[in-house]
Amino acid sequence: MKDYLKACWQLWLDMWFLNVGYSAFTLLMWHFAAGFSWSVSLVVLATLLVYVTFIPEALCRLERRLRR
Repeated sequence: MKDYLKACWQLWLDMWFLNVGYSAFTLLMWHFAAGFSWSVSLVVLATLLVYVTFIPEALCRLERRLRR
């Protein structure tokens, strides 16, 4: 069980850090290339961060249910 929790935690961290980097890059590209306002760009960034925070946890729960 400890290995499983460790794997879930590692997945969450990896996804979060990947998303932060991708979101920051996307935020800058949208802001400068498309001329979006900062408020629109920040809403998109916040949405992506919420998704990446909860999706890995949901995947771990789903896998736990399937293993039973």
